[in-house]
Amino acid sequence: MNLIIKQDIDTICQETLPWEKLKNKKIVVTGANGFLASYMIYTLLEKNKSLDLNMTIYAFCRNKNKANAKFGEYQSQSALHIIYQDIMQVIDDKYRSDIIIHAASPSTPYEVNNSPYSVIEANILGYDLLLKKCQAWKCESLMLFSSSSVYGYRTPSDGADENYRAKINFADSKDVYYLSKQMAEMMTASMCQSLKQCNINIVRPFVVFGPGECYSHKKCMTDFLKNAILNEDIVLKSKGDAVRSYIYISDAVRAFFYILLKGNGEAYNVASEYGVCSIKELANLFSSVRTGIKVVSNFKDDKYLDNHSHYIVGKNDKIKRLGWSEKVTLSEGLQRTISWAEDSDFLNS
Repeated sequence: MNLIIKQDIDTICQETLPWEKLKNKKIVVTGANGFLASYMIYTLLEKNKSLDLNMTIYAFCRNKNKANAKFGEYQSQSALHIIYQDIMQVIDDKYRSDIIIHAASPSTPYEVNNSPYSVIEANILGYDLLLKKCQAWKCESLMLFSSSSVYGYRTPSDGADENYRAKINFADSKDVYYLSKQMAEMMTASMCQSLKQCNINIVRPFVVFGPGECYSHKKCMTDFLKNAILNEDIVLKSKGDAVRSYIYISDAVRAFFYILLKGNGEAYNVASEYGVCSIKELANLFSSVRTGIKVVSNFKDDKYLDNHSHYIVGKNDKIKRLGWSEKVTLSEGLQRTISWAEDSDFLNS
């Protein structure tokens, strides 16, 4: 495992949490190859070994080559079982589990723009199959990975709490990801009467960044990271005034385990207070961390690459009440991510 990722996992594992709740548990993790889910699986396997928890982890994913790259050194551990299956397929009852962590979801701009209905299939139809398994198996715990996108195009200037709501255009296929995540949360709420024995928590991550992100996802963070490791100037093709909350991966995954192990059956924001900035400010921070590259603007008019989701920031008050706190600054997180990317196959991911 890359040294930076190993350090992150060690940091997460050091958290004082009721890890004993996982003893002898069987856990399904969907979207196991994903950026967030893979970090959770690394952590579960490390805690399983260090505390002798006797867990069984069923990691569901689609791409065998990617799974080998993600979990190569862990595949010899008897606790880990990798299952190659699409979320649209019914999970066999031989994988019956106590806990379901549902992190499978198409989310890249390419998928949303070019195959919007596949987003509906995965986030709604696939989740329906999983909820029914949760009911049939009488699961103890379900954690749904939702998104900050449920808050719509803009949040208040001081950030959205979990009760904030805004409008989304239900007739525009570009908003399919937003609406499918809202619908998944509604499905969860509607199923609660049939899942009374199950502690259901919903995670609403804002922008999570760090080691393990794929360059092919083509986000501004990964584009800037490519510029940084190749010592290229960062070229902004818009004003760069869209504001986001950027939280480093180890802080986010620590939050996920607080929710899994201490959550009270609610929805929780996972955002950053240290890392609220515009895309232009993020680019400038990259250039300050990576001395020698500049930020230059190259856009034709105000409408070029206009993003209607202009200001998306969240409040963390609820998760703080569980005992979680943010540790990694945006600058420190960027430095760690650049160090990882220089020593990895990031550009081919």
